[in-house]
Amino acid sequence: MKNILVIALLCVAINSFAQNNRHFQFSSYSSSRSYDSIGVLSKGKEDQGSIRIYGNDEYFETNYDRVYRSTRKKFLAQVDISNYKSAEEYMFQEALFIAGAGDTPNVEINRCYLKNLIINGGRFSLFSISRSELQKLTLTNISFYDYFILSDASSEFLKIENCLFSKPVLMSITSDKLSYFSLEGNRFDSYFDFELLNLPDTLNLQNLDLLNFNGIIDLTKSKRTKSRKCLINLYRTDIDKIRLRYTDFQLYFPKDISFEDSVYVYQSLLNRLEKDGLPDSYKKLDIELKELKYRHNKKKITMWIDKTWWNYGYNKEFVILNTLLICLCFFFINFLFFKPLLFKVYTIEPIKAQYDNIARKYYSNTIVQKILNSLYCLVYTCYIFWGIKLDYLKLNIKTPAFVWIIFQYISGIVCLAYIANYIITR
Repeated sequence: MKNILVIALLCVAINSFAQNNRHFQFSSYSSSRSYDSIGVLSKGKEDQGSIRIYGNDEYFETNYDRVYRSTRKKFLAQVDISNYKSAEEYMFQEALFIAGAGDTPNVEINRCYLKNLIINGGRFSLFSISRSELQKLTLTNISFYDYFILSDASSEFLKIENCLFSKPVLMSITSDKLSYFSLEGNRFDSYFDFELLNLPDTLNLQNLDLLNFNGIIDLTKSKRTKSRKCLINLYRTDIDKIRLRYTDFQLYFPKDISFEDSVYVYQSLLNRLEKDGLPDSYKKLDIELKELKYRHNKKKITMWIDKTWWNYGYNKEFVILNTLLICLCFFFINFLFFKPLLFKVYTIEPIKAQYDNIARKYYSNTIVQKILNSLYCLVYTCYIFWGIKLDYLKLNIKTPAFVWIIFQYISGIVCLAYIANYIITR
């Protein structure tokens, strides 16, 4: 009986000792030994953050400097990282959280400052990152079976790709330093509350699976604080379930995309912008599509004319100024050859008589002659350019220069037609 009592007391003492020594610190990795769990465990410091791990009837509360990939044990069921402020060189390695067969861990990261967090593969229940600053966050090939919460997070690089979200997703990203944000290849089966306060330099929404998603990804409240537009990729994504103001964006595509596929994306987004009643966004996107088609067909000169003449039809008032500039160009050219044009190509008798009169009256003053003749040359040009009817009887078709007169006349008629169209459609 005494022996049994001694053994029982010894077991209690050992158990008490074990319970009082479950605070550990992850120290730096040493390649001279192999480890079954994540990192090297040693006694912790109270002024550092902690990781709480629950699962398979085991409990660890650890303080750490560095964390390394677990290669053998797969025991994690819940991880909670709180109030950890990292050193400059701190970085999570490939896969911090590894769940065993049938496990769906819960992960909560709160008020942490991490340089790089990478999780590739696995299944999780609740996954929450709140009030934390992560320089880089990469989550790939993961299935989330409960709420996914990214709240008041600040980051420079976010890559969440090829993941399954079975339950509601809540994302609130407040960072003004975000340069790249990718949600490529994700599947959303439930509610998606997406609040992106400041648009990143690049937003990748390619190949989103929104078949079972009944909501709208709304980007209209997001602002662009930089002068450069936010590059956005919408290839192979249901654009009817995305709302945005395109004035803050610029479409970009993968390198291997075909011309037809890129046009389809443009047209789908145009239909969406028209449906949402966003004329400025529609105008910007439509101009980009027109320029894309011109470049594809190698019609850069035509593109320049269409843009300069009236900005692809969106600024019809441009035709008035451009018409005046064309008339002015004709005037300068006509002035260089005013006498032969007036006397030998297309004669207007009143102007011809004034030309002769100026030559006689100011024969010794060539400067005055040029000034006065320039005025009559302007009248001569306007008579041809703005004239509704050209007197063909006065046109000398025996000289090749008559083509120049015809060209001015036709150009004037075309310009008048555009001006009339502008006045009527105002």
